[in-house]
Amino acid sequence: MAEKEEGKKADGEELVEEEKRDDGRVKLSVYWAYIKAASVPLFLLVIFFFALFPATGMLTSYWLVYWAEDRLGWTQYEYVSIYAIIAGGSIFTVFLRQIIRTKIAVKAAKKMHEDMLASVAGAPLSFFHHNPPGRILNRFSGDLFQVDVMLPEVLQGFLDSAMVCASAVAL
Repeated sequence: MAEKEEGKKADGEELVEEEKRDDGRVKLSVYWAYIKAASVPLFLLVIFFFALFPATGMLTSYWLVYWAEDRLGWTQYEYVSIYAIIAGGSIFTVFLRQIIRTKIAVKAAKKMHEDMLASVAGAPLSFFHHNPPGRILNRFSGDLFQVDVMLPEVLQGFLDSAMVCASAVAL
């Protein structure tokens, strides 16, 4: 009896399939799925806070001009008090933004993890015959890393850049 090769059935058909991966850009549908999993209203709220932060920075700059030129004729204490309020508002804005951003990331990751697990658990038995457990685990954990770590970072970078550009245009 002839020995069969590793990874092949006796009739020569491949038992383990070659892994298929997409390369290139992330599709907009992936970002949209992430936003829907996180909650669209929460995402819009975080966009508001991303926009509010550069606005508080511009307000600080304008206030410093008023202060330097003493346009209102106030005391130094009054100028400093208003400046401190604006700075505190800016810090509070970043704090709220990060809390909401974290809530979005956790909510989206949980939903997408549940969906991925249901998809793998509901796969036909042939899927497990053609894909070794190590490959399934590596792919699953790699995709979760992208959803848990990379996607929130990319979205934050995009929103930060977009708001800086928008504030530059607004000036």
